Amino acid sequence: MFFCLLMLAAYYQILKELIGIQSVSVDTGHMNDIEKIAIYLNAMLHDNGFLSEIVHGYGNPLVL
Repeated sequence: MFFCLLMLAAYYQILKELIGIQSVSVDTGHMNDIEKIAIYLNAMLHDNGFLSEIVHGYGNPLVL
């Protein structure tokens, strides 16, 4: 049970970080934030054993 509470707290922290980055892709005022969230998501995927990359050139960056 204690482990579940620790994991819940960790997931909550990740969610807070994701929500905290303003990444509304239709608002050009947030272009730096969109890049920041792409970098954050790419790092999170890599840290958890996934292969991913950031692709530029199609408007907003994509994490694949």
